[in-house]
Amino acid sequence: MPQHLAKMRSLWDEAETVRKELEAFQANARDRSRILSLMEFEINEIEEANWKEDEEDALKEERQKLLYAERLKEASLEAASLMLDNDYGASALSKLDDALAKIKSVVAFDEAFFGPFAEALEDQISVLEDTASELRSYGEDMEADPERLNEIEDRISLILHLKDKYGRSFSEVQKYLAARRIEYDKLYNAKETAEKLESQYAALKEKLRSQAAVMTKLRTKAGERISRQITEVLATLQFEDPAFQVERSEKEVSPSGADQIVFMIRTNVGEKIMPLDKIASGGEMSRVMLAIKTVLAEEDEIGTMIFDEIDAGISGRTAQSVAEKMSRIGHFHQVICVTHLPQIAAMADNHLRIEKVTENGKAYTRVQRLSGEEIPEELSRMLGGTKITDAVRENAAEMKALADQLKASWK
Repeated sequence: MPQHLAKMRSLWDEAETVRKELEAFQANARDRSRILSLMEFEINEIEEANWKEDEEDALKEERQKLLYAERLKEASLEAASLMLDNDYGASALSKLDDALAKIKSVVAFDEAFFGPFAEALEDQISVLEDTASELRSYGEDMEADPERLNEIEDRISLILHLKDKYGRSFSEVQKYLAARRIEYDKLYNAKETAEKLESQYAALKEKLRSQAAVMTKLRTKAGERISRQITEVLATLQFEDPAFQVERSEKEVSPSGADQIVFMIRTNVGEKIMPLDKIASGGEMSRVMLAIKTVLAEEDEIGTMIFDEIDAGISGRTAQSVAEKMSRIGHFHQVICVTHLPQIAAMADNHLRIEKVTENGKAYTRVQRLSGEEIPEELSRMLGGTKITDAVRENAAEMKALADQLKASWK
């Protein structure tokens, strides 16, 4: 059943996704003209901008040059002039030429020393001439262009506008454009889109009904088995002519299927079978839940079970039967039981004694973990009350030993 329930929930989630998409689409379709107009405007605005990747950085770089065109022109031409033809004195190149002439005049006398310097200086003069030439060319070509600057400012403003409306970057704006185109096509082809979604939803609903039918069949079969088994267990728990029945009725398909399940029970002879939640007695309810948990112990996913007042109105063999069933449930779950009956307490794996004490005029509840001889001693107290004889202690020790033997036989 768990895998069938998981499949049912998966189909339900898928159907709900399609249903919500269909509802949203139908709501949009009612205002189709206005939404299409808005989408078309946004798509056209982005497309007509013809924004290219890395364009913004290139524009900002060009704007920077135009804003400082005069300074760039002046600096490059003056630098070239200082290198080539300084009117206020010897230029850098002329001085380097003089230095090279001096070195060459003595190279013949010490080639090893002056030769490399002469070659290096010739290379540097060549580089300097090229540098000066490029600086002069740059300065001569650099001109302020207010018209181009305005164009750049307008272009940058347009890009900032697109980023403000559709995304923080070029890639985000392009993603927005792609998604908008898809939405536009779907809404533009409204009839075809609606029919496709309706067909998907109808197919998923049919799958849900089919899966629900499978689960109904499984629940019906399991309900018959559980009803029989729980009734048999109830008969061992001091119920006269008990009956347990799993009643199933149809309901609308949901993530759990199309079944409404109610546990029906009769705990006393002559009574009508009625819903489990109508049982008033806490003790009866505890024993009924014990019967249910006994049958469903292996399948139940609850980690801890607490039984309180389960010993109300029972004794003897019934108490022993209750103890054995709780011990079996303990193989699959943690069971906590509050009891006054030694037959039930003896079956426990761990014993805690709870008592009220008064100290300094105040009442406290004390919980003490018992071990070793403390356990049969506490069972003796539960058996004998205020007067505990050797016979009572022997009875308690035997009761605990038999309980341990019985539990060991189940392993």
